[in-house]
Amino acid sequence: MIEQQKCKAGIGMTLPQNAPCALVVGLCSHGLAIARSLQRLGVEVHAFEANSAIPGALTNSAVIHYVESIKDDSLVDNLLAFRERIPSSRDIVLFPSNDNNVRVIARHIGRLRGHLSSVGKAASIRSRNFCSRATSKVGAKK
Repeated sequence: MIEQQKCKAGIGMTLPQNAPCALVVGLCSHGLAIARSLQRLGVEVHAFEANSAIPGALTNSAVIHYVESIKDDSLVDNLLAFRERIPSSRDIVLFPSNDNNVRVIARHIGRLRGHLSSVGKAASIRSRNFCSRATSKVGAKK
């Protein structure tokens, strides 16, 4: 796994050291949108990508970790290796960006259980902050 450090901090936000981080699998248009949204909310975002030639690989919204594949079983080994690099006091919330990622993760859920937070838990990262910002922006446009 090769790491490329390219991530801006969230605008004016400081999270506790034990705050969860996000791991987006794939920087296609969906993954890129997820990474950008989370980064804007101040979440520390990491991303796995196999193809450095796609436009999403140019983002500064995530720390990009280049891996051999995000579509086969090697993804699971890379997820577990990533878990070892992040302090155990921090949750890692996984955001697969396409059905292939979901299929691989589902096939190996037994190996991953207990190492990564569920996608459903992702909403708790910053949902209240996001909702209050969205509400204030809508109100400001009237």
